[in-house]
Amino acid sequence: MQDYQAMLLKGAITLALLQCTWALTSPLKRLRRATTVTKGANVGLASLKPADLKIAGSAACGSYIQGYTTGVLGGALLFLGPHFGLTPAQIGAVATATTLGSVLGTFSASALADAAGRRPTMAFSSALFVVASVLMVWTPSLNVLVLARFLAGVGIGNCGAVVPVYVAECAE
Repeated sequence: MQDYQAMLLKGAITLALLQCTWALTSPLKRLRRATTVTKGANVGLASLKPADLKIAGSAACGSYIQGYTTGVLGGALLFLGPHFGLTPAQIGAVATATTLGSVLGTFSASALADAAGRRPTMAFSSALFVVASVLMVWTPSLNVLVLARFLAGVGIGNCGAVVPVYVAECAE
């Protein structure tokens, strides 16, 4: 494993595990918003409780992982083509697999979230990110790479559909 691969894997797994931990440990409390401002009142980030910060952090990690997973491909494509000897059509398949997985993940997210709950669905998408990250680093062939990108896309679709609903349910 090359140094840049280890760095990318460590970053992706750390973010996914952080999101999973925050999603599963944050109690189902409502985010507290200041409805009235009085002189000397504690407003802003200082007024948030630790549970509120876990909810917000979990949502932020989900969005960050989504951007990280889709954005890192731009730099990686420079090395994937020569490394695997890919044709332009195969490079397109690697890039498109994430989008196709995202479509499937978005369509399946509502049924999964209704059946299992929002937090377990967020944890599931985090687990998909971890598995996809390991597969992308380990990938011995084009087929495994496309599968890994597809799994990452399913996680992106789940996260993109469930995180806003979860935050809205936690807000007052």
